[in-house]
Amino acid sequence: MIEFIQADITCIPVDGIVNAANDMLRIGGGVDGAIHRAGGPGLREDFLRVRAEKGSCLVGHAVVTVAGALPAKFVIHAVGPVWEGGHKQERLLLYQTYYHSLQLAGELGLKSVSFPNISTGVFRFPKADAAVIAYQAVLDYLSAPESGIERVVFVCFDSENLQLYKALKEKEEYMSNLRRFLDAQESYYDTALDEIRRGRKTSHWIWYVFPQLRGLGSSRNAEYYGIKDIQEAVAYLSHPILGTRLVLICEALMGVSGKTAFEILGSPDDFKLRSSMTLFSGIPGCSPVFNRVLDQYFGGVRCAYTESNMARNH
Repeated sequence: MIEFIQADITCIPVDGIVNAANDMLRIGGGVDGAIHRAGGPGLREDFLRVRAEKGSCLVGHAVVTVAGALPAKFVIHAVGPVWEGGHKQERLLLYQTYYHSLQLAGELGLKSVSFPNISTGVFRFPKADAAVIAYQAVLDYLSAPESGIERVVFVCFDSENLQLYKALKEKEEYMSNLRRFLDAQESYYDTALDEIRRGRKTSHWIWYVFPQLRGLGSSRNAEYYGIKDIQEAVAYLSHPILGTRLVLICEALMGVSGKTAFEILGSPDDFKLRSSMTLFSGIPGCSPVFNRVLDQYFGGVRCAYTESNMARNH
């Protein structure tokens, strides 16, 4: 269960409170300072012990201490990224910050966890982007087989953040169904990227690396990995892992010279590529690499069947 409230995170009873820490593990201001003050000497002593032992913490990761006087068992001190314009993998790092925090909570056997709005204060991460990433990371973790967490609470500092999370509730259906792609890519994405860079696909991964709209194929894989509609395509492209991977493998395609799509992918996978690029290039604000793939390999000709289905789905 996912909840979102506007409240003081130090007053919400949960098994684990996630703190917005910094990479040098120094006690700061904002929510970090509030959690340390509320935790009292017990939290402070354990935190200083952990800092002396570890020295620092990588961005996207976390360390654990006791909770002291807080209404919790543990505090998970998670280090989110500083926003630098979005060009230094900040979205992926923020996703990892939430996901790794939940993994730690699961390893500790915790059933309930609360999160502040990580990185949206002095770290300047845009609140709307941060909310999408946080919500997606939690949905992905809760849908994983190893998840034992039953309750996640987003404790918002202000009404703006609260409204952003409430709006995301309406998109949960699309965001939660992306687990099938993460599971499939876990074993095969690196292989797919390597094959593209070598200029020849030799294994079977096209359905979940270059997804198409559902209904363009009749196989079980085409149906299972088919993108339901434009809303799910937007969610896919917005996903910090899936969207990043799609752009990366498209850039790898652009680096292959002197070969056609048929020579790289074979048939009918070359047509599936054109369909996938037609789908994702039609999303407002998308990376220009999708249109570049269409230009380089298909002379800019788009998949008419995909476009007609996209029009019906709008």
